[in-house]
Amino acid sequence: MLTFYLGTVRKYAILDPMLFSQDVCDRFGSGKSDSGYRLLRYTLFYSVVQDIANLFCDKGKTNPSVMNIYKMIDEDQITNELRKRYIAEYIPDKALMQSYEQRAQKRTIEFNKHYKELCEYIKTMETDPELQAMKSIRDKFTAHIDLQFTNDKYEYPDISKYGLKWNSLKKTLNDLKPIVERIGFVVRRADFAWDSFEQQNQELADGLWTSRRCEQGKFTRTLR
Repeated sequence: MLTFYLGTVRKYAILDPMLFSQDVCDRFGSGKSDSGYRLLRYTLFYSVVQDIANLFCDKGKTNPSVMNIYKMIDEDQITNELRKRYIAEYIPDKALMQSYEQRAQKRTIEFNKHYKELCEYIKTMETDPELQAMKSIRDKFTAHIDLQFTNDKYEYPDISKYGLKWNSLKKTLNDLKPIVERIGFVVRRADFAWDSFEQQNQELADGLWTSRRCEQGKFTRTLR
């Protein structure tokens, strides 16, 4: 799941300047490049929408989604085993047993804290209207062709009715981050070098979009 999340965040890093950088929007959002630019922007936008929906909501048996992992670790037997692994460490000398027991108590508290926060974050995000909008778009538009029969013809669903904004993706990815982070703590007893990863994403986006100065054009930040 971490790999899937990181790939989605990296994809969004390319998209973000297309939404919020005036220089990038001015350079590509008008003239001969406008049509291709808008196509690429919408394609990336809805690709990230689908990734987020899959990452959180997908119930496929082999999908490492948040809800699948949450359902798995909600069982006491699995939670107890994960807690045991979290606090376990190799003790080569019996003389160190007292120190081990103290660290084990501390790690038990840490695990319980991570697990409690994970459950709270998931329950809060599960009812987030923007996440639900992304799931609906995934179900009706990006993952399936759900045509609607209106005015004597079949049409694609009206995406604008779902109420997403350009900044919905960044907000939702940021809300997902502490969930992914705590799953790492609880399941793998591992952290991740977020600062380094975010720096790499910034360099990736800068390398693509800031090679030349903008020249002209305007951009309207509305999803339509």
